[in-house]
Amino acid sequence: MLQDDSKQHAEDIDWCKREIEKLKRLIDGLATKDELKSLQARIDELSKLIDGLKKMINAMRAAQGQPALTNNDIGGGNDENLEQLTNDLDSLRKEFEDHRAKANSNLMELNMLMPTKADKKDLEDLEARIAE
Repeated sequence: MLQDDSKQHAEDIDWCKREIEKLKRLIDGLATKDELKSLQARIDELSKLIDGLKKMINAMRAAQGQPALTNNDIGGGNDENLEQLTNDLDSLRKEFEDHRAKANSNLMELNMLMPTKADKKDLEDLEARIAE
């Protein structure tokens, strides 16, 4: 759960960074001084949020006994993590396919057996005939 939270916070940080870059491109020659001040305030607020998220991520990692993330780790991926995620996804796909094959096999068996089974009405009729 903490790793999921870490990943979510890292994604939030990426989003904030992208938004900051968009804002920077918007203000290049297009904004008034008041707009620039307003945007600067928003950027400062986003920067504070990013710093807070970084602290939360590192606190969670510390609680798990993991090393703190650096600026290069946050918002970026590394090949090792990507490979692990890819392997996990492949494993889940295989597990799902195995489960689906087993479920389909069970359904096929059930579909073959059901027509040969008596229903409750048939059993009641048989009981009534035997009782006569």
